[in-house]
Formats: sequence, C-alpha cells, structure tokens
Amino acid sequence: MEVAIRPVRIIAAIAALQASKNKLHILVIGLILILLTVAVVMRQLLVPVNGAKGLIIASVEFASYNLRLPTVFCCLVMTNRKRNNIEDFTFSILVLDKKLSSMGFPVDYDDIKKHVRRLIGFLIFKIVLQQIAFCTQGFSWDTTDYFDYIVHNIPLIIIHALLIQWIIYLAILHLHFKKLNTILKTFLYGECWMVEDFRRKKTNRKHEFIRSCGTIYDTLCTQSQEINSAFASQILFLIPTVFILIIFNSFQTCRIIKKLIGFDCVWVVFDILYFVIFLELVVPCVVVREESEKFADTLHKINDNAIDDAINLLILQSYHQKIEFSACGVFPLDGTLIYTILGALTTYLVILLQFDL
Repeated sequence: MEVAIRPVRIIAAIAALQASKNKLHILVIGLILILLTVAVVMRQLLVPVNGAKGLIIASVEFASYNLRLPTVFCCLVMTNRKRNNIEDFTFSILVLDKKLSSMGFPVDYDDIKKHVRRLIGFLIFKIVLQQIAFCTQGFSWDTTDYFDYIVHNIPLIIIHALLIQWIIYLAILHLHFKKLNTILKTFLYGECWMVEDFRRKKTNRKHEFIRSCGTIYDTLCTQSQEINSAFASQILFLIPTVFILIIFNSFQTCRIIKKLIGFDCVWVVFDILYFVIFLELVVPCVVVREESEKFADTLHKINDNAIDDAINLLILQSYHQKIEFSACGVFPLDGTLIYTILGALTTYLVILLQFDL
C-alpha cells in the first residue's frame, strides 16, 4: 500500500498538507498564509466591492472572494493536526492486509496505483486549465491582476491536493470492502475454499472464517470513522465555500449568457472546477457506502444451516454498524447533499438574477 500511495504523499508534502519533523514545513505554511492574506487585503483595498450592484450581490461577491483565506487556513492547519488519524488509518490497513493474506485473500493494489495515476493526470489537467483561463482573458497584468491570480489559484491547488488524499483513502476502503464481499461470496458456492491454516484446526472452520469476516467488517467501519475524522473539519469549511463560489461564478456565467457583461473565461472554467470539487467530496463516499451495504446483502444470500447462528449475528452487526460520512455531523456526505445543493443553487441564482435586472 505504501508504494501505491507514495505519489499522493509527495503531492501532499508539496502542498504543505503533510507534516514533517523539521521547521521548514511550518515556515512554508506560514508563507502561504501570509501571501494569501496580503493578496486578499491589498486586492480589496485596490478594488473595493461596488455597492451600486445592490447589497445582496455585493455581499455574495465579497464572500466569494474572502472565504478562500479561512478555508485554506483550515485545510492546512487541520490536515497537519489530524496527521495521527491518517497514520492510524494506514497502519490499521496494513495490519488488515496481513490478516487477509493469511486467510488466502491477498489485497492487490494495482487498481489503486492506476487510480493514483489518473488523479495525478486530472490534477495536472485542472491546474493547466486554470492557467489557460487566466491567460486567455487578456489581463493587463497590473498589481490587481497579480493579486487576483494568487487568490484564485493557490487556494484551488491546495484544495486539489487535499482532495486527492481524500479520494485515495476512500478508494482503499472501497477496495477492502470489495475484497470482504468477495470472501463472503465463497460461501455461496458450496464448500468454502480456505487456506491450509484454517483446514488444520479442529474447530469448525466455517464458524471461524465467518467470525473473521465480522472482525474485518468491524475494522473497516472503525477506519472509515477514522479517515472521516481526519478530513471532517476541512470538508465543513469547504462545502459552504465551494457552494458560495459556485453561486457567484454561475451568476456571472448567466450574466455572460444574457450579454450583460463581456465574456470572461475565468468565470466559466472556475465554475466547472468548483462543481467538480463538490462532486469529488461526495461521490467517493457514496461509492464506499454502496459497497459496504453489499456485505449485508451477501450475508442474506448464504444458505448454510451449519453457520446460521454466526450469519444471523453478523447480519445484526451490519444492521447496527453502518458506514456514515459527514462533515462534523453538519452535512451528510451522500446523494441527498447533491440534490440539496442543486436545489439551493437554483433558488439563489433566481434571486440574484432578479436583483440584477
């Protein structure tokens, strides 16, 4: 596993999202925050928010510009503070891999390696797209333009690096739930295949095997809470920030369509990128949860009188121990959040467009 996620750790270290023992890491975080603070403050002093647009539109514009700073601060500080949770997660997964190998079901990380390569390629594509958006809009590249460039790009790059970690750790969880479901499916085909270590034991090997599956399921549920805790605070800041940024960029895109303002590639490109961020936060959680629910479905299909009691206990365990992802309990990270955000986005866009007429 360490080899598979090494590129993710390198990206996290470059983005100052992975703590190290030397003081240089703290210095990098401080420099990033100082640079962003200076850029935000100076940009507001040079180009204050135009109150003639109306209080609501001016407030949304102000919030969309200034929320990036506290969000980046939270992402940098909390990710480094929660590094122990991430280390505990990786250690527990390594222990679990050894147990699965001893049961005759070694975990293959080739899919994770491919997933990491795809995410890194997508990260490069997004960063290049950001630069193209700025270069094609005909900047005069005065002082204000440089501040705009810093405020728009640096926070987004840090968020991209954070999301790669989030997606990969959830992908590892998904891989192990999938492996657990594969193990359970061996009970559907008559005599369960097991390694020789299980065959030598005098006790009922099926009972011991099914109890091992229950222990693995419990470990995966615990580690899902562990990784959720490591990123919950960052996600709690990200969701409102991304929501406001989507509203404002969508509003500007609608104004471009209505020809109320000239075409600006930045609004369109960044609107798409922020919506992609929102999907990257939620969709992996939905995928992991769906895979975990297959565990109980497979248990219900096993028809073996010799292990009925063990199966019933495991079904009861899966009923009371379910996978849940949330942003500190405020936002549930599931499909309902997507529909809620889309509904709220439509409502606020209508309000902003009415005030703009």
